[in-house]
Amino acid sequence: MTEDSVDVADLKQRFTALLGEKAALYPVALEQQFPRILARIVDLWGSVEMDSYFTDLTTTTRHDRQGFPEAVAIELFRLSNLHSMQGLSVGKASSPWDWGTDSDYFRKGM
Repeated sequence: MTEDSVDVADLKQRFTALLGEKAALYPVALEQQFPRILARIVDLWGSVEMDSYFTDLTTTTRHDRQGFPEAVAIELFRLSNLHSMQGLSVGKASSPWDWGTDSDYFRKGM
């Protein structure tokens, strides 16, 4: 998908519907500068994968990346917080220790 092939009007309609009463948080700068990223967010909204995608967008292991413009970074942060606060991720961890799926990992004397 190229930036030109993104139907921005459709994305805006779909995402404002998903945001509901929080539609004022619609990411205008993200739409204008990175419509493919907005399309991915709209597709993932409400899923566990959304949290991972936000993490991937806001952190990097590549040193050649410049980061997002400030307005876009702020919108991503707001959307990430909204997604988290509204409990939209299915299967969300109940404690910081829930990431450990292998109980043998924590046993001493191995």
